[in-house]
Amino acid sequence: MKSASKMFAVLESLCEDGDAGVSELALKLGLPKSSIFRFLSVLVENGYVKSGKKYQATLKTFRLGVMVRDRIDVVGVARPVMENLGKQVNETISLGFFDNNEVVYIHKVESSETVQSNYTVGCRMGAYCTAQGKVFLANLTPSEFEVYLETVKLESRTQKTIISTEKLLEEIRFIQTHGYGIDDGEYDSHNKCIAAPIRNELGRCVSALSISGPDFRMGRNRINELSKEIIMASEMISKHLGYRK
Repeated sequence: MKSASKMFAVLESLCEDGDAGVSELALKLGLPKSSIFRFLSVLVENGYVKSGKKYQATLKTFRLGVMVRDRIDVVGVARPVMENLGKQVNETISLGFFDNNEVVYIHKVESSETVQSNYTVGCRMGAYCTAQGKVFLANLTPSEFEVYLETVKLESRTQKTIISTEKLLEEIRFIQTHGYGIDDGEYDSHNKCIAAPIRNELGRCVSALSISGPDFRMGRNRINELSKEIIMASEMISKHLGYRK
C-alpha cells in the first residue's frame, strides 16, 4: 500500500470507527506506529483530524462531502431548468461554482444566435468582475468577504471593471437587496451577464445561474426583463434542492 493510500486508510478508520490512538490504529491497519503517527500529524496539520487523548476526525471531511454532494445534485436538477430558460430567452445559460476565490463554469446551454458568449465549460473567472462571482461574494459572511479582499487584487480587465472596494460593496448591497447581480462588460467589454444564487436546503448559496449575451442584445431594458427570468429559474432549482424561504 502506497503512503497516500495508507494515510487515507487512517482517515477512513477514524471516520468509520470513531476516536482511536496510535496503537489501536497500528493494530487495526497492520502498520508501524511511526507511520501511523506521521500520517496523523499530516492530517492534523491540514485540519482533517484533531488530537487529544485520542485522535478524532473533524467535520472538514463532512464539509467536503457536502460540497461534492451539492455539486452533483445541482447539475442534475439545474439541467432541465437551464434548457427551458435557454429556449425562452435564447441567450447562453450557465451554471457555476465558487472555488478558490474564482467562478468555475461547469454546465452551459448555448444560445442559437450566431453571436454568443465565447467562454467554455471548465474556465475560471475572477469573482469581482463577473455576475456569478459577485453573487457568491454577496453571500459570504463579512469576515469571509474581508479575507477575500485581502487575498485578491482587483485588476482591470476592461474600462468597466470594478477595482474600487467601495464600488464593489455597492454591487454587493444591490445583490443582497434585489436578488441578482450584473456584469456590465466588466470581464469582457463585448459581453454582459446577469446572475442569481442557487441555494440548498440550509439556505446556503451553493451555485449560481446566469444569462449572458453580447452587449448589443443586453441593453438596460433587456437586463431588467431578464432579471425576473433568472430569479424565477434560480428559485425553481433551489426549491428542488430543498430550499424554502
